Amino acid sequence: LRTGSLVFSPYRMLSYGDVDIAFVGLTTTTTNVAGPTFRDERDSIVYTFSPREELYSYAQRAVDEARKAGADYVVALSHLGDVDWVEEHPSSVSVIANTTGIDVVLDGHDHHVISDSLVLNRNGEPVLLASTGTEMEYAGVLVLDKEGEFSSYLIKLDNIIADREIQSFVDEIKEQTMSSGDRVVGTNAQLLSIYDDEGNRLVRTQETAIGNFCTDAFRLVAGTDIALLNGGSFRNDLPQGELTYNDLLTLMPFANNLSVGSLTGQQLLDALEVCVRFLPEEYGSFMQVSGLRMEVDTTLASPVVLDEHELFVHVGNAPRRVSNVQVLNRKSGEYEPIDTERTYTLATINYILSDMGSDGCLRYATTISADLGRDTDVLATYIGTHLGGEIKAEDAQVEGRIVIR
Repeated sequence: LRTGSLVFSPYRMLSYGDVDIAFVGLTTTTTNVAGPTFRDERDSIVYTFSPREELYSYAQRAVDEARKAGADYVVALSHLGDVDWVEEHPSSVSVIANTTGIDVVLDGHDHHVISDSLVLNRNGEPVLLASTGTEMEYAGVLVLDKEGEFSSYLIKLDNIIADREIQSFVDEIKEQTMSSGDRVVGTNAQLLSIYDDEGNRLVRTQETAIGNFCTDAFRLVAGTDIALLNGGSFRNDLPQGELTYNDLLTLMPFANNLSVGSLTGQQLLDALEVCVRFLPEEYGSFMQVSGLRMEVDTTLASPVVLDEHELFVHVGNAPRRVSNVQVLNRKSGEYEPIDTERTYTLATINYILSDMGSDGCLRYATTISADLGRDTDVLATYIGTHLGGEIKAEDAQVEGRIVIR
């Protein structure tokens, strides 16, 4: 039921002696977790995140309301990042530049370390911008002096002595958590890396041995025709030698679930077209594949059409980048030309299938089951049950599944 009412208050007022400071909350207008829109069972948009200009107006409204309520100062607590990394995603810098009345922005999201920077607002007035980076490397301190001026600085946390009782509790929980993941799931004959020697993330641009291994695991455990896993799902290498469950968690840390769906051959062709539209540039939705082969011509412009939320709509009439798609016949073990009228079964993760990922490449697929176990459990099962506890060299290699021209 749409009421037009806010779910959360846009700001909170706190008093420090005789000084009242309003803290305004701001977050990204896109998300990589649930997709930019939320839809019902009929694929109709229930609600979505605000576009860039609306965030500016909402932020300004919250600041104005806080000032009217008596705020002496306004501090924005934001999860925006200081770089406009996609067109629809406004940064903390652009919010400052398009608003007035904010004194300080304490930012996150981009993992950048910013101790004390000044950015001009819409009226040309300086606004303090600060960010503590990531992984608890720094604690940030914001200071308001007697003259009403803000400043900030960072404290490196390795110089801080923790409360012994709290540290003991944290260490105990950490030990329990890590020990539960220390169980051995098998051995690996070779290093399976997501990078090349220069640190480029190959899983986002081309076929990889680790991608083939993981998609094979999903396809064979689920018993489907094909499997697709986006390159953004892969976050670390699988080391050579003994493998623990923690190794699988560092590879796929997002706790996604194995999901099974179905789609026609034509829908599969369209989905593949979406996934290669940024090649040869890195793209988190580039798919590692199992049960199919394809060729990609990167000299052609992408014919994919997206909506205002950057979600896939259809493939235009221009020449397609993807060609010569073949699907593995599970009975004969041979690859056959894709049948655009046939319905194929698909194994993937819920993020891509039911949550539509970052671009909705599978928005027209049918979800059969969105939760058939955690992704890391799928890999553990595949290693233990299907491979007898040992990943041999022939179980993970580049086979020419994706040929890029």
